[in-house]
Amino acid sequence: MVSHSPSKNRRSAIQLWGILMLLIGGLIVPLSAQTQDLPYEIQEAKTEIAKLKKELTKIDVEVSRTDSLKKEEKVKAEQSAQVRKRDLERRQEEIISLKEKAASQQKQIDAERMKAASRQNSVEEAKANDKRLLQLLLSQCKALDTLVVQSLPWNNDERLDRIRALRQELESGNIGLSEAFSRLNSLYKDEIRFGDEVAVFNQPITRKDGEVVNAHVLKIGNQWLVYVDEEFKKYGALQRLRKNGETVYQWQEELSFTDKAMIRHALDVKGGKKPPQLVNLPLSLALEQNSSEGK
Repeated sequence: MVSHSPSKNRRSAIQLWGILMLLIGGLIVPLSAQTQDLPYEIQEAKTEIAKLKKELTKIDVEVSRTDSLKKEEKVKAEQSAQVRKRDLERRQEEIISLKEKAASQQKQIDAERMKAASRQNSVEEAKANDKRLLQLLLSQCKALDTLVVQSLPWNNDERLDRIRALRQELESGNIGLSEAFSRLNSLYKDEIRFGDEVAVFNQPITRKDGEVVNAHVLKIGNQWLVYVDEEFKKYGALQRLRKNGETVYQWQEELSFTDKAMIRHALDVKGGKKPPQLVNLPLSLALEQNSSEGK
């Protein structure tokens, strides 16, 4: 390959062509004047012209080949530019797609974080509610315990044991709040039923002086508790008093003939021996509590 550039090759060809024309022009006059004297010079000039034509042909071929290479390089450069452009466009599209995916994933992450925070808040709120409910249940157990202690002394040990067992389980965390609420609700219902109960019981009674007698006992809610022994000789009505700021109960056994008759009459009505009717009983516990304040 000739190292000449296309422009240099073109200039060399033009120069050679000019030299060739000069040689031909310079030979025309001598040849016309002295043809018979210059055979050698003509032959030499022809040889030189042939060489110049050959060189010129080579230069033209080189120029043509250089132009072809230049066109190929231009085409390759254009193709390379198009490839780079397509690559750039593809990469830009990939970058946009990645940004969109990243934004979408970030939204999902943010949403999950919000859900997690909401769940955590719900958990904390539930724990706080459970704690408040626990304290409420404990306070209700204490209130019910106090109510039973101050109420009519009837099966108190059994009633208090159930309340205090529930309270212990709540304090130790050995019972669920739902179950505890259900049991406390049942205890309250039992106390309401106990307060509404009107019944006659045949059972031993310990009198004020410590004597134990078999008796018929009439219980009317939390208002009256009276008894008469089996021989209808010994009577008693429960009395509620306040001593040293505490509520105490004791039997009032020094009753008038009228009070005793009312007790027996009430037992007969409840037992079905007499028709239903109003009966005045002595020592209403509710009234006695008020009248006995400060004793």
